[in-house]
Amino acid sequence: MKQGSITNRFRWYILIPLLSFAILLSFMFFVLFKNYATEYQQNQLISQAQNISEALSSTSTHMSMGGMGMYLRFLYQSMEEEVWVVDKDLQIVTRGRGAITYQQLPEEAKQLVTEVFEGKSSINEGFNLYLDDESITVGTPLYVSSQIVGVVLVHTKVENVDTWVNQGLIYLLISLLIGMSISFVAAWLLSRRFTKPLIEMSQMTSQIASGETDVTVNYRYEDELGTLAQSLNHMAVQLKQASNQRFEMERLRKNFIASVSHELKTPVTVLSGAIESLMDRMVDTEDIESYYEKMQRNVLVLKRLISDLLELTRLDSPDFTFEKQRVNTYEIMDHCLFNAQLSGSEKKIHWHVDVKEMPQMLGDEDRLTQLFTILLDNAIQYSYPDKVISVIYRPEERQLIFEDEGEGIDEHDLPHIFDQFYKGKSEQGRGSGLGLALASKIAKVHDLDLRIESEKGVYTRVIVQFGGNS
Repeated sequence: MKQGSITNRFRWYILIPLLSFAILLSFMFFVLFKNYATEYQQNQLISQAQNISEALSSTSTHMSMGGMGMYLRFLYQSMEEEVWVVDKDLQIVTRGRGAITYQQLPEEAKQLVTEVFEGKSSINEGFNLYLDDESITVGTPLYVSSQIVGVVLVHTKVENVDTWVNQGLIYLLISLLIGMSISFVAAWLLSRRFTKPLIEMSQMTSQIASGETDVTVNYRYEDELGTLAQSLNHMAVQLKQASNQRFEMERLRKNFIASVSHELKTPVTVLSGAIESLMDRMVDTEDIESYYEKMQRNVLVLKRLISDLLELTRLDSPDFTFEKQRVNTYEIMDHCLFNAQLSGSEKKIHWHVDVKEMPQMLGDEDRLTQLFTILLDNAIQYSYPDKVISVIYRPEERQLIFEDEGEGIDEHDLPHIFDQFYKGKSEQGRGSGLGLALASKIAKVHDLDLRIESEKGVYTRVIVQFGGNS
């Protein structure tokens, strides 16, 4: 992902609404401020005109119009505004800088004078023709003994109002620039905060695509991005586990091929040698029968090995199913014990059996027979001669226990005892190494837990824990 593209777009997505809002708000503020400044100035002019009118009213009873003109000139020296006075006969207009006739005034100015003589203060811009600059004029009545005897006109330049507005505009522009700068910094920080995890996630997916699964995204907030980060982290963990499983399966496959090759090598070599000797007539007549017996034993070994391999393959298949039916495990065990006692007679094995309370369960009778037979055969094979093999069922713990007094198992071999083709040092040359692996698979599909306890040279105990379907 191009790093700058989404970051810049995100910044503009923040800045454009902020700038638009700031410009609109500034325009509205400017209009309101201009109206306020104009209204404030007009009110000030009206107040000033009323103050002048009150001052003139207190002196006009004993002051001629000429004296009033001198008085106005005196006032004008300390004022920026220009003041005119119109008498009640509308004949003479005195002002701080001279006089003009009423008839010289434009109609708009005359209208203002007329409105003021009616007792109302009024404002307009009709006197611009006789003033130096564009101005605003305020008129207010001049009272003497509660009678309107004239009109006071106060003129102020429009530029005075504009100065206020321009100052306000300057402050507004400065505030707008500061606000835009703050908005830009905020947009930059926010865009960095929101796009940084996205960039990290993009880099993470690229690393995963290249085969590197030991990667994570550090994002601690519980929001949509946090959920996405957790999903990606979970995916990375799953991919790492899948990768490890793939490597482990490949290792097991290679070990399996090597183990099968090793297990097949011995009987095939024996068979090949025996057949070649017989074909070349290198065997004495009295030894031919023993050669046939060796060949038969090795054929049986191959047959058993191939059968176990096929059975393991079927049990490992995800499509493997078998028809479960309720079976009596005591009857199955009784049959297996009968065969085992015959097999153990050569080693003078003594038997301690208590399995009458074994339960019924859902399962496959043939495979349960195979499971019990494997465990009994192992007990006989690794038991010392003239020792006791115990087969006991404990109904309280729902446990079936096989225990022999024999060679035992090395402690470091116990974790691998159910691996295919695994043999301890003491087992080399005996068995195929598939029996307990096959027993473990059969137990698993029947919801049985299989575990082994042992002490080297003392005993081996196999515990079959029955599950919820029994």
